[in-house]
Amino acid sequence: TVSIPVTIVDDKPTITDVDAISVDEDDLASIGSDQSNPVSIDGNFTTTQGSDRVVSYQLDSSATPVDGLKSQGVDVTLAETANPDGSFTYEATAGANAVFTLTVNTDGSYNFTLQGPIDHAPNSDEL
Repeated sequence: TVSIPVTIVDDKPTITDVDAISVDEDDLASIGSDQSNPVSIDGNFTTTQGSDRVVSYQLDSSATPVDGLKSQGVDVTLAETANPDGSFTYEATAGANAVFTLTVNTDGSYNFTLQGPIDHAPNSDEL
């Protein structure tokens, strides 16, 4: 009998580059400012695949990605939908009001659409 030590070295995919995007909530129709900036925007991220092929991308719900966000004083919650094409859609709501939708596609592209205001810290207009 011979014992041969085996070490398995497994890597994992990593996100290496993400497009910086921004939306402007004063351009929401319900707020109605100058309507000069988008409330829906597309972006991309790049990954290093490693030895395993990535089949889909989704948010880590255990990280509570919307924890602490409020819209008009109401806590924002996030619902995930797995789509037949492998993409995932996330719908954020505050009560019955839509706040944003995020769709993450299998090719690393995504769309973020702001649908309602997100509360800011006092004297601040940035999150």
